[in-house]
Order: sequence, then structure tokens, then C-alpha cells
Amino acid sequence: MAAATKALVACVATFGVALIAACSAGDSGPQLTGGDNAAVITACPRPDGLGLVIGAHRNVPAPQLSATVLCELRSAITAGKPVFLVVADGAPSARTLSLVPVTGGTPAGRAARIARNMVTVTGAVSAARPGSPGVDDLAALAVASDEARSLGIPHANIVLSDAGLDDRGALNFTRPGMLAAEPSDLTGQLKGNAEEPNLAGMSVTLSGIGYVAPPQAPLPVSLRANLTSIWSAIVVSSRGKVAAIDPHPVSGPSVRTPYTVDSVPVPAQVPVRPAPGQTVVFNAQSPVSFVANSAKFLDPAEARMALTPIGRWLQADRIRRATIVGTTMNYGSYAGQVQLSLLRARAAAAVMRAAGAVADQITVRGVGSHFPQYVRPDKSADGSPLPAAAVANRSVRITLTGPKA
Repeated sequence: MAAATKALVACVATFGVALIAACSAGDSGPQLTGGDNAAVITACPRPDGLGLVIGAHRNVPAPQLSATVLCELRSAITAGKPVFLVVADGAPSARTLSLVPVTGGTPAGRAARIARNMVTVTGAVSAARPGSPGVDDLAALAVASDEARSLGIPHANIVLSDAGLDDRGALNFTRPGMLAAEPSDLTGQLKGNAEEPNLAGMSVTLSGIGYVAPPQAPLPVSLRANLTSIWSAIVVSSRGKVAAIDPHPVSGPSVRTPYTVDSVPVPAQVPVRPAPGQTVVFNAQSPVSFVANSAKFLDPAEARMALTPIGRWLQADRIRRATIVGTTMNYGSYAGQVQLSLLRARAAAAVMRAAGAVADQITVRGVGSHFPQYVRPDKSADGSPLPAAAVANRSVRITLTGPKA
């Protein structure tokens, strides 16, 4: 074995001591703590087998495994389980990795073989490169589930280590409105078109969703959170289980490759400059966006930053007024639309009051899908939402009045 390889084995073996402490025999699986889309692993799972779906293409950090995923990998190798790799490019394919048996022999010999296998896998991940243009993580998950079953590991854990920004296939996020689409809308379309992967019996770790590298523009927190919710919903709708959402994804520049990937448009976040006669529109792709079917902000800090200037503008002159109108797409009962849009308008008003506005300066209404700027159609012939129109119609519209300066 070359000196450099020996040194790497020693490094992995040493690092593995810390990992194995989190993977003790008493662990029953990952323990998750934290809020939505911010799960933290406090114990390492023992997978039946491990599939690594690796984003090795432009617009995402070069392939490497986070500490979360390294823990899962070491657990699988220590248990002698199969490990395979899927490169998530435009035409994903699977590759089973040849690992040495780790059972038998002295403890020191077993530890050395485990370390050697770790080097084999991490080296294969680092060397992964695309073989075709584009990225299709949805297809890569389908390839991974098929590969797991062909290897006799129907309860494998699959790690999706990529940004999740497909530029082709059924989840083409370069289409307007896709980033801000409600997860249930997309899972309904995938199911209706029989385009879901078969993840029955499998668990999925999401690592790096929404984390990108140039030339892809970075995603604001709210859109990254929504993207994570979309992939989580796809896993569950495909009869799988979300094992964890990696809170510490990798970073850095992307790989060098001749194969292109289309960048996903990210709406510019323009600061609000309130003025009399102005109508400020926050749609589902803005900082003032909401968790599906709720009045909970996707990112409260982003919403506060966007709405606070309006609250302070009202505070500066008690004669100033704001009318907040919540709107929705035409989906479900009209009464339900009105109720949801009213609750979202009230949520915006609460932030503005916290910034200094008083209650009698703000009028709040919910109108559902009945408003002059409604974009038609926002549903296809089969009743599924059209993302671009749906994003525009799910909005909070704030009209400002008062004496001009």
C-alpha cells in the first residue's frame, strides 16, 4: 500500500473512533431534534445497506460526504452491508463498490479493513464525475431503489447528497414557479403521472438540499426550506421514510466538467421602500411566503426583514394606512381559500405591528382567488396546479396610503 494511502487509512481509522461512539450497539436509529427542516442527528443508524446518490455536476459543491453521511457509511461497512453509488447526472446509473470482508481476524485487522473500505468509498465519491449533461435527482432515486432491491437490500438507506435542483425530468426546477410550489401539488402530479420512485421500505437521508455553488445563484432560506419540504414530501409520498435532514451539508466549488447544467432562476430580493399609493406584492416566491396550507412563515426572519420597513413607515406618521389583502389560487372550497388568505394577511399585519404600526392603521382582508390580478388559469385540465400561476396567486398584497412627503 502506498504511503499516502496508508496515511489516509490511518486518518479514517482515527476519525472512525468518534463516529463509532455515536453508533453503539444500543442505537436503534437516528434521533432527530430541532424544528422543521432542521433535523439534527444525535445517533447514527444501522442501515440494511447504503446507497449514495451523489451530485457530481456543476452548480453544487464537489462531491464529498458530510460527517452525518460518514457516520452512516461507517455503520454500514462495520456491519458488512453492501454499499453502492449512483451519480446524479442527466442519465443516472448505479455502481456497486467492491469492499473487502470485515468479519473475523483480530480487532486491529478488522479495524484496518473497515478503514480500507472507508477509503474505497470516500475515494469513489470524490472521483465521481457526470457522464451526461444535466441533473435528475428524481430519476437517481428510482435507480437507487432498483439497485437496492437487485442487491437484496429492500430496506436500504439511500442518501441523496445533492442540491435537489433538477433541470430536467418530472421535477424540472428551471420552470417558473417550481421552487415555490407547494409540496402536495408536486407529489400529486408525480403520483397522477406514475412518476414517483418506488421507495417502499426504504429510508432516505437528505444532505445538501438547496445548497449550491456558482454559477447557480444561492437560494434564500425560505426557498431552500420549501425545496427541502418538496423532497421530504416526495420521499413520503413514494412510501419511503425521511431518516434525517443533514444539518451540516458540505460546501465549496463545483467539479470541473464539460457537461452543462441549467441554472434555476432565483427571484431577486428587492428591499421594500414604502411610499403613499404603492402596492407591495409578496407572492409565494418572496420572503413573505408560507408553509403549505398554513399561515406559518417559511422563514420568519426573512418575512420580518421584508415587512418591518412597512411597519416602521406606518409608525413614522399615524395618518398613514395599509390595507393587507391575502389571496390564494383557486383550489379547494372558496370558504377555505378565504380563511387561509385571511390568516396569512393577519400574520403579515402582526409583524408590521411588532415593528411599530398600530392596529387602527392596518385593514386586513382575505379574498381567496377572487381579486382583480388573479392569473388564469392556475390549474391544468386534470385539476393539478400550474406552478407559475399558482405562485403568483398565492400572495399578500399591501396597499399604502397617506399624505405625500
